[in-house]
Amino acid sequence: MADEKLADISKQLRSSFSKRQSLLSFVEYMELLRERPYYFVRCAPQYMVDAVNSMGFEDREHFGAKLRRPRLFDKARPDGSGKVAGQEEPGQEIYRLLLNFARQGYADRLILLYGPNGSAKTTIVSSFARCLENYSKSSDGALYRFEWIFPKEKVYKGGRLGFSGTGNNSDSEPESFAKLDEGDIASVIPCELKDPPLFLLPRETRQSLFSDLFPSGRLSDEYPIPSYMLNEGLCPKCKQIFDALLTSYRGDFDRVLKHVRVRRYDISKQYRSGAVSVHPQVSVDARLMQVTADQGYASLPPALRSIPFFVPFGELIDANRGIIEYDDLLKRPVEAFKYLLTTAEMQSLALENRRFSLDLVMIATTNDRHLESFKSSPQLDFASFKGRIELVRVPYLLRATDEKRIYQVWAEKASAGKHVSPHAVELAALWAVLTRLRRPDPEHFDSELASAVRDLDPLDKAMLYDRALVPDSLSPEEARALKKAAMQLRNEFDTTPDYEGRFGASPREIKGVLLNASQRTDHRCLSPLAIFQELENLCADETVYEFLQFKAQGLYHDAKNLIRVVRDVYVEIIDDEFKTAVELMDQTKVDAMFERYVKHVTHSIKGEKLLNPVTGKFEQPDEDLMHEVEGRLGVTEDAGAFRSQLISGIGAYGIDNPNEELEYRKLFPDLIERLEENLFKQLAATLQKSCKAVLDLLGERKGMEEEERELANKILDNLKKKFGYCDYCAGEAIGLLMQNKYSLG
Repeated sequence: MADEKLADISKQLRSSFSKRQSLLSFVEYMELLRERPYYFVRCAPQYMVDAVNSMGFEDREHFGAKLRRPRLFDKARPDGSGKVAGQEEPGQEIYRLLLNFARQGYADRLILLYGPNGSAKTTIVSSFARCLENYSKSSDGALYRFEWIFPKEKVYKGGRLGFSGTGNNSDSEPESFAKLDEGDIASVIPCELKDPPLFLLPRETRQSLFSDLFPSGRLSDEYPIPSYMLNEGLCPKCKQIFDALLTSYRGDFDRVLKHVRVRRYDISKQYRSGAVSVHPQVSVDARLMQVTADQGYASLPPALRSIPFFVPFGELIDANRGIIEYDDLLKRPVEAFKYLLTTAEMQSLALENRRFSLDLVMIATTNDRHLESFKSSPQLDFASFKGRIELVRVPYLLRATDEKRIYQVWAEKASAGKHVSPHAVELAALWAVLTRLRRPDPEHFDSELASAVRDLDPLDKAMLYDRALVPDSLSPEEARALKKAAMQLRNEFDTTPDYEGRFGASPREIKGVLLNASQRTDHRCLSPLAIFQELENLCADETVYEFLQFKAQGLYHDAKNLIRVVRDVYVEIIDDEFKTAVELMDQTKVDAMFERYVKHVTHSIKGEKLLNPVTGKFEQPDEDLMHEVEGRLGVTEDAGAFRSQLISGIGAYGIDNPNEELEYRKLFPDLIERLEENLFKQLAATLQKSCKAVLDLLGERKGMEEEERELANKILDNLKKKFGYCDYCAGEAIGLLMQNKYSLG
């Protein structure tokens, strides 16, 4: 069985190798190029844009604006990690810069991502690298490099490796050495820079070829032919080999090309091929090494052995034709990375007395403090640096739904086999977001908005950012204005050093909280209550975390009291889920009541009768129904004004969203929630009894009535099936609910 499996694997690998056209002669390569020239002539930025485009985009609502989210952000590693949560703005900005590079045909600036520690800068760069890795394995993303092949003398019966000096082919000489068996090869000399095989053609020949392949003079409607492909040539070492062969063969170019083997390669960060990550270091990222004594070079024909060969090596060389990331770039001494900016601008690297052409995209990361220090250094002229750098801000996330995605997969792994309770991760994410929000300044807004933002607390602001919800205390006009101004509110502090999203709890700290909470012996689950306790422990030492040292402004920057806010949110969530589990009232009945109310109000304002579906007659709007609903909503004065505002809100929504179906629960969530609360108040005694029954069942109280036991089992079963609770975390949650809402005291 094992032998059969190995045989199948071997067959698949051979088939894949053949389909990928992994080894080609130069002639075969040129045939492929003529079939699909665009894919062979792209520069690195053009290749990157095509790689991103191959995965596509998804339109996302972002603080009231539409943004395109690269789907590469959602491509995980095999273990499920590596996704980028949120960060649509930085993703869109990086893509814009890459597109600019692609449209000019070269990348002449270094992209510098900056933001607080743990804001996903490295994860973003890694997602672009993985996109390149995947694309390089596709037919459209195929990449080719070349290497020099020198066969053993036994391959020939006449002449020495074709270097007889006659310039004539021996009858026994093959058409190309590219397909020789490895046993017949004496030396394989690769091009370390992964130069495209096209560089083997003289510049004039190449330019003439491009004129034939691209009659418009452009690579495509959007891209020019890269200057790298038009103007550059072989690296110094390959040029030495090429010239020596051409001399030995008396100018016979075809015989030189016999020594060329074209090899397809994949971009791989693991193997440092076209994707390299560099950590802070003092040394330069490329060096020269003499390799004449190397065994492979010692096997070269005599005509080449006398040439002193130097090969470049290092991170920049390995990354050529792809992407290089400089992690924490500004931790380096300035002198250690000045050359990088020149390298980016000139797309070339000078080592000793040799120049190497480069074609790659440079991306670096740093944190805000190092960037500020870099900008303000008296020894530097930052303006000259800025001309070679593109800055992209990567702040902490400000939407709890996005923040939750960071921890979802990780929490399952970190829970040490414990059950992860419902809402544990989302509540930790909510607290993290609340610590990052800044108090809005009403003076930054016009009069209508000023009154709406004046009393916004952190939870109000988080709900506006995350779900476009506004406080129910606002008038319909204020609510509409605030929803439209979400992006303006988000950008309020963007021009200041202390922008919103620069400070607050880091995802790294929240991961530590989740890890510690999962190890607590006083909780059987990774539960919200365990997380609240660990958050309190985190807040106990203000000297460790910078965000705990800010002066509180109401609830803003008050991390300890924000734990209480999140606990209250949890109680409301449990309450809603418990009511659903008890099955006292179907949500659709509440929606139907509100819809009936709106219908009667609409006809009342218009002075119209409406059809009674029971009697089949047209009747006046039901004032008793309208007064009952308004009473439940707490409308005590001027019901007429309330009704007018309600209808105005519906009309404005229809104008703003002409293609969307009207959903009252979405348009008036606060009113419907208030209606539900009022209806459930009448059932408080039943809910209290239900809570006690579940706790008694879990506590295995003896003497429970059969009716109580059936009720408790039904509720517990609903909590498990509908919301994912287990017995233990259901008991914890209902115990908290009893303490805060349905206390028997």
